[in-house]
Amino acid sequence: MATHRGVEEKLTDAKVNLIRHSSDSEEDEVEDQNWDDWEVEDNAEEEQGSNPQLRCLFCESHYNSSSSLFEHCASVHHFDFYGIKKAYSLDFYRCFKLINYIRCQTATNKCWSWGKMCDSKEELLNHLHEERPSEGSFLPWDDEKYLNPFLQDDALLYSFDEDDEYEDEDGAPGDSEELAIHLSQFERINIDDEGSSDRYASELMKPCANGPKEVQFTVNESTNHVKSSGRLVENGVSTVANGMSSLRNTENIVSSSKIAASEITNINKKYFGSYSSFGIHRDMISDKVRTDAYRQAILENPSLLRGSVVMDVGCGTGILSLFAAQAGAARVIAIEASEKMAEVATQVAKDNGLLRNGLPGEDSQCNGVIEVVKGMVEELPNADHIKPHSVDVLLSEWMGYCLLYESMLSSVLFARDRWLKPGGAILPDTATMFAAGFGRGGTSIPFWEDVYGFNMSCIGREVVEDAARVPIVDVIDSCNIVTTTKVLQSFDLATMQPKQMDFTAEVELEPNSYAALNHPAGSKSETTWCYGVVLWFDTGFSERFCTEKPVNLSTSPYGPSTHWSQTILTFREPIAMASKVDAEKLGVVGTVDCPAVRVHSRISIVRAAQHRSIDISMELTGIGPDGRKRSWPPYIVYMGSSSNGNGRDDLSHLQLLSSLIPSEESERKFLLNSYDHAFKGFSAILTENEASILSGYDEVVSVFPDPVLKLHTTRSWDFLEAADSKFGSRFPYERSSSDVIIGIIDTGIWPESPSFDDHHISKIPSKWKGVCMEGSDFKKSNCNRKLIGARFYSNRDISKKRNETSPTQSRGSPRDFVGHGTHTASTAGGVPVANASCYGLARGTARGGLPSARIASYKACTLDGCAGSVILKAIDDAIKDGVDIISISIGVSSIFQSDFLSDPIAIGAFHAEQMGVPVVCSGGNDGPDPYTIVNSAPWIFTVAASSIDRDFQSTVVLGNNKSYKGSAISFSPLTLGKRYPLAFGEEAAAEFTAASDARNCIPGSLDPKKVAGKIMVCMNDEPNVSRRIKKLVVEDAKAEGVIIIDGEREASPFDSGTYPFAEVGQTVGSKILRYINSTRNPTATILPTAEIRNFKPAPVVASFSSRGPGALTENILKPDIMAPGVAILAAVIPKIEAFYGAPGNKSSLFSIKSGTSMACPHVTGAMAFIKSVHPHWTFSLIKSALITTASVSNNIGKTLTNTSDSSANPHQVGAGEIRPIKALDPGLAFDTTIDDHLRFLCYYGYKQARIRSMSNTNFTCPKRSTEELISSINYPTISIGRLSQHEGPRKVKRIATNVGSTNATYVCSVNAPPGLVVNVVPTRLVFTQSVRRASFKVFFDGKQASKGYNFGDIRWFDGSHVVRIVFAVNIE
Repeated sequence: MATHRGVEEKLTDAKVNLIRHSSDSEEDEVEDQNWDDWEVEDNAEEEQGSNPQLRCLFCESHYNSSSSLFEHCASVHHFDFYGIKKAYSLDFYRCFKLINYIRCQTATNKCWSWGKMCDSKEELLNHLHEERPSEGSFLPWDDEKYLNPFLQDDALLYSFDEDDEYEDEDGAPGDSEELAIHLSQFERINIDDEGSSDRYASELMKPCANGPKEVQFTVNESTNHVKSSGRLVENGVSTVANGMSSLRNTENIVSSSKIAASEITNINKKYFGSYSSFGIHRDMISDKVRTDAYRQAILENPSLLRGSVVMDVGCGTGILSLFAAQAGAARVIAIEASEKMAEVATQVAKDNGLLRNGLPGEDSQCNGVIEVVKGMVEELPNADHIKPHSVDVLLSEWMGYCLLYESMLSSVLFARDRWLKPGGAILPDTATMFAAGFGRGGTSIPFWEDVYGFNMSCIGREVVEDAARVPIVDVIDSCNIVTTTKVLQSFDLATMQPKQMDFTAEVELEPNSYAALNHPAGSKSETTWCYGVVLWFDTGFSERFCTEKPVNLSTSPYGPSTHWSQTILTFREPIAMASKVDAEKLGVVGTVDCPAVRVHSRISIVRAAQHRSIDISMELTGIGPDGRKRSWPPYIVYMGSSSNGNGRDDLSHLQLLSSLIPSEESERKFLLNSYDHAFKGFSAILTENEASILSGYDEVVSVFPDPVLKLHTTRSWDFLEAADSKFGSRFPYERSSSDVIIGIIDTGIWPESPSFDDHHISKIPSKWKGVCMEGSDFKKSNCNRKLIGARFYSNRDISKKRNETSPTQSRGSPRDFVGHGTHTASTAGGVPVANASCYGLARGTARGGLPSARIASYKACTLDGCAGSVILKAIDDAIKDGVDIISISIGVSSIFQSDFLSDPIAIGAFHAEQMGVPVVCSGGNDGPDPYTIVNSAPWIFTVAASSIDRDFQSTVVLGNNKSYKGSAISFSPLTLGKRYPLAFGEEAAAEFTAASDARNCIPGSLDPKKVAGKIMVCMNDEPNVSRRIKKLVVEDAKAEGVIIIDGEREASPFDSGTYPFAEVGQTVGSKILRYINSTRNPTATILPTAEIRNFKPAPVVASFSSRGPGALTENILKPDIMAPGVAILAAVIPKIEAFYGAPGNKSSLFSIKSGTSMACPHVTGAMAFIKSVHPHWTFSLIKSALITTASVSNNIGKTLTNTSDSSANPHQVGAGEIRPIKALDPGLAFDTTIDDHLRFLCYYGYKQARIRSMSNTNFTCPKRSTEELISSINYPTISIGRLSQHEGPRKVKRIATNVGSTNATYVCSVNAPPGLVVNVVPTRLVFTQSVRRASFKVFFDGKQASKGYNFGDIRWFDGSHVVRIVFAVNIE
């Protein structure tokens, strides 16, 4: 794929040439000059030079500055450059393209916006160049070809953002090209890596005067460019697994279910544009295995090709077309969708004397046979010169991908069915997929266990965990294959139909006898550990068509490597296997106590909802020596509302299970978890067929694989209350009740923390029915009047011994060994702890939202994640125990969201709400992209994260004594008194390492000899490598410290311990790189972090905070609200991680953490606080009070912003930042009832019978139940996911409840964006002692509104209360 780096290189080279054109002639002299002197001379030259003359885009006028030029364009030619730049969020590169595009259009007297062709320059100048609304996301200038300057030495291209007014120290748009220039200095050092593509390009474009030539290309390294949709794989099992659990439709995954045609066009454009990189084609052509296979099949089967009409689908450089021409083809039609590569293929054919001259069909002198056609094959049926079924041979390398990397085979099949003659040949014509299990050596674990003698296995574990979530493309060595190899699927490409591209196949893998290299330390020698399944393919040029020379191309690990790597599906936990196992072993199948003798794998490969993406999923069953089976993952069987709420349904669940499982597999007849209080159901080990059968039972609502969810990982309460301090005397804390019980479902709790001290807390409320479970390190005495309950749950590997009626419970404890649960619990309800700090930082009094609240801890998570079945059990237990509020800082990744009735948190929260227990959840850390919000059901209170008025800054001091502020929590031991050598990552690149890898300090990219003793500067433009890993990489290489340059600076400071660390923005980063380039011996130091209080502006939306709209439905506004989640001080476990350098090597009782995990307990604490003051309010009213009183301004009185300094919208902040004290007196509230939630399920599309099972009622769905009616449930905000400009006004209704003064009159006002008409009827609401509720209707008309989301609010005012209802309306 064409990378941003490639574009950047092209631009920066042009800019460097322009800026330093005057010194080019002195290049030889420069080498002998001092670098400092060179910089001085350059600066002097800039000062002496005159300002460049900038030419207008439309006329011959010239200006000295870009601002003057664009002011002229706006006033005379009606072209608002800055307005367009802001409206489309254009970065430097897109602005660069825009200017070249306009120059190109105006040169042909064509309007840049409307495309009108004018007869003369004068007519063009008289034409008003007003902007035309863009269709979807398509921008006509967003094409790679416009990166080439239309005018030679066009100074405007490098000065158009010099006058930007919104530059700041953390990264301004105006500095992107400056940073690129400094990066380019390092790129030129590693020309063997990055420059080879350009050298190849120049060689490719050289004319070949003497006709065809055979050119041999060499390659320094191979890079895989792969597209994958990235489905979640749990122990190799995707959540897309069975399709029978969704009651609304057959899709369990809702990633990008609605893709507009414009988006598909955009994806196609980007996809084919990505193949404009010569580096990709260099890799493919220099792949001798691949190229020789195609070359042999074409050249050594002369009877097939001689005199034939050949079509090459996706020709790229045209190498296969050249082979076909060389083999004697009469005509070769080369089809290429990339405009650039079509031009290249044309030039290559021409240079080799093989281009077919003139138009097809014309009587012309045709020396060559190749004609290149630009476009997608699906768009060519109307091409007059290509007659249907006129092609003798169809060629394509796309078939070689064989579905594993990208969904392109359908294009080849389209060409086959449209143009290939009956009986014509297709090359290749067969494809076979294979599967095998790989061992420990196939993962990165061995590498990280010994990195130059140091143990960095924590990185290896993290990498493997990430790999277990999505299929990856890499190379597996044959020595790491630990099972037999089996054929997964075979295809006949000559006859197969497109629907056969989606398939499910099964293989049974047995251990090899030679797998000793994959044994973990301490394991028994006969045991082989399988860490995943690797897939590869062979493609064949069979005897059917290649009669003289059949050829087979294999990508097997056992053969020579090709540029097509293997597809790797990693298990979440390895499976023990052995050829010979004692049949008496009764441990869990797949463990060392009972290795599996076979692993049955069911693999599905389907085209994804997202265009040009593929989903791969896998289900596993381990088979023991005695025939016992264990499946991954277990299944959750959800059976709706519990009939009595008190009974034990274990027996009935076991009877149901026994009716399905064969008698010879009786060892599976046990329950992993059973739910019997608020709702019914269980989790168990089932086959897919058994799960499918169960889903058809009347009493079963849904059946779905048990997912593994992830954790969404003080001054903050003072900050929240500061804005509402005037309310303090009116609602003092002393009036609050101490009977509110908060249930925390998380990683457990550290009971000895001072945040859970029970001094000054009254006796335990009588309503508490819970327990304090004991473990080896946790006693009942660890619970107290503050921490009143603690539970833990066995992991999912529960076995049952023979003659036992229940599983053997594994050992465990409620104790927190991660720290996440302790942090969230103390944030929600911790008691005040004076003088709390994190090694002296953020010193103050740490407390929770309601210090008098009781805490009940439910340990459902470990470092490995949280099993959905266990979370369901914890919710059921919490309700039964008597908690008042449940706080869950957990969720799925936004990519893998499932249907509401396949989501354990959504199911549990529904029943909790039904029983009067609200559930508050974190919204996820997958921002800042839209559609990433999770936990978005309307009965869940969904929380976004924000910063507070405190910042942590470290100082970087350079050798020239200039200092810059960076973000960090670093207890650096360095001082001003000593400076250390300073180097950029590319300068310390290891041998044969890509420059882009070294600049990002990717593991394995740096040479320790070049790093040791230096402060390293690393980029952060590689999203898959975290700051923590970069820090560990340079630390392991003995660097003195690290400075990270982040173009989009992270909102949360990174805690590096005692290791010197600083993270700077783009502007500061360019200055540091400039300094490195300016001297032979750059030096620097990094000073320890200082706390900055009263920081402004605050709050700011955290960049990591997930954004709306919801992927499941856009008719409920999510997130609901925002709360502090950046750099939050709270209690943790007193433990020092192996990779963390703690000051004085001592542990701390408090730590600073960031995430929506930290924001969630702030809202939990706020709800508990309000409940303690208003014990008779329902939690629906409390939720409404917090939403309608939320703040939309920061501490400088301006609108809330995000980390890009843009105004924040409701998809980022919900209704705004919580104001707990103001929410005590909201005036009006909107009570979202159980019936509202049931209507939501009807409108969403669930069947009435299932809704009745869920609710244990005779509820009847409205006769008209459509998704658009979701907008009318009585929610405190309004969202309309789709409103057509042509359909007329849309009506929604709300019912307000007066919770303020008895007699009150509220008057309405509307704040709406231009063009969106919003009418409220009536505009006055009158409440009396007898009238406590009143309804109103809101009509939205988008006839004149801008397309896309329009945001605003409706405000009701009675003289003292402002009740704000936020709305989001998507206009189409």
